[in-house]
Amino acid sequence: MISKTSGNIDDLKLIAFAYKMNGYPKLALRINRLILAYKPDNITSYRDVAESFLETNKKNKAWDTYEVFIQRNRESINETSFNIMFNDIERLYHSYNLKNIIGNAFVSKKKYSNNYKNETRILFEWSVPNETLLVELVNPEKQTIGLQLGSKFENSTIEEFFIDENLKGNWKLNLSILEDIKLDGYLKVTIYRKWISSEKARPETFFFSLSGATQTEYKLLNLKI
Repeated sequence: MISKTSGNIDDLKLIAFAYKMNGYPKLALRINRLILAYKPDNITSYRDVAESFLETNKKNKAWDTYEVFIQRNRESINETSFNIMFNDIERLYHSYNLKNIIGNAFVSKKKYSNNYKNETRILFEWSVPNETLLVELVNPEKQTIGLQLGSKFENSTIEEFFIDENLKGNWKLNLSILEDIKLDGYLKVTIYRKWISSEKARPETFFFSLSGATQTEYKLLNLKI
């Protein structure tokens, strides 16, 4: 059974998440900044702070947070992490009207207009780098896409997946534990609908604690597109 997460940083993340969900974004921001002080090289720490700034309507500070991470870690982060941060910046640039503020300092890969073909973005974050999970997405045509999180060799703890919103129907998100060990961490799933949109749709966030998990497979979410 999925149960309570242990570990000081994990506990702080859950507290910040609880404050955010209960309408206290400033308190969530304080805790996320504290976590960043403890884990200054961690991509998820920067992302949580940036998202908290957006929750408190400080889009310029959110932008600066992403930029600081890119500048400090560009040579050391893997391609997946860099692309995820770039996508975060791109969304902020287009959806929050930063073009007039940033100017030519940022070059977008997307040509955004009111007719932009939107997507649903799903972001997966796993808190234990050396313990391996497999997240499976099953589309309405019952085709399965697998994403691996955590690895003793690569330590990849964050992945993203874009769903073309033209593929309507029910998507299923499942989880498999690939190693016969006792897990002690959490999986965070964030769903961004209308990925680049002037509507500024807030993401849906879910925490799944795997401390003491006894099963090898779990059904996480059903997602209607």
